[in-house]
Amino acid sequence: MKSISLNLFSIDELSQEAQGQAFERYRHFNVEDTHWFEGEYEDFTAICKTIGIMIDKDSIFFSGFWSQGNGSTFKSTIDEVKFIKGIKSEAWKEYAPTLELYFNDCPCDERVIRLIKKGFIECSWSTETPNRGYWLETWTDYHYIPSRDTLQPNIDYELEKLDKWLRGCLNRLNSYLYKSLERQYEFETSDKSLKEVFEANEYLFTEDGKMANNLLDLAI
Repeated sequence: MKSISLNLFSIDELSQEAQGQAFERYRHFNVEDTHWFEGEYEDFTAICKTIGIMIDKDSIFFSGFWSQGNGSTFKSTIDEVKFIKGIKSEAWKEYAPTLELYFNDCPCDERVIRLIKKGFIECSWSTETPNRGYWLETWTDYHYIPSRDTLQPNIDYELEKLDKWLRGCLNRLNSYLYKSLERQYEFETSDKSLKEVFEANEYLFTEDGKMANNLLDLAI
């Protein structure tokens, strides 16, 4: 029979060098499951809802963060009237009062916007996730019957401008989503965050910064 005696340390009791080794060894400890980004998903879907974009959290996907091809994407349906109004009024501040999102003013002729709001022009807006890659596939469709009610000059040209503006707004939102995920990832993998988790859960380490709680389980 053999017995082994080891000294175990909390993260604060380790030397600075050993703490650094522990942080590097367990750099991705906080991001090994999906919990770390669920809050970002919830915030993003809530922000989008205020401007008429309905997103199921299960249809958000991303890849990150420092390789070519990384990005984010999401599937959604869009209420065109609420979207146009919400962008203009910064409706997302109902949910996030201090959040600054910058969008270009809608360039579409106000007379055409009024036709959309009154239902004379039916719109169908949505986004889809691509089969490969992380970017937005934006789908739009317009239906109107030329009549006295819809008689406006260059109406198709105005709808093209509206399309371009919509895509620009959605790409800005997607960029915001990706950057918020990146910021959260950087926080979760920081020395400060790791130390807080190690302290809160009372993790123990060997003298050279290796996690040792499993040794306690064996001893028991």
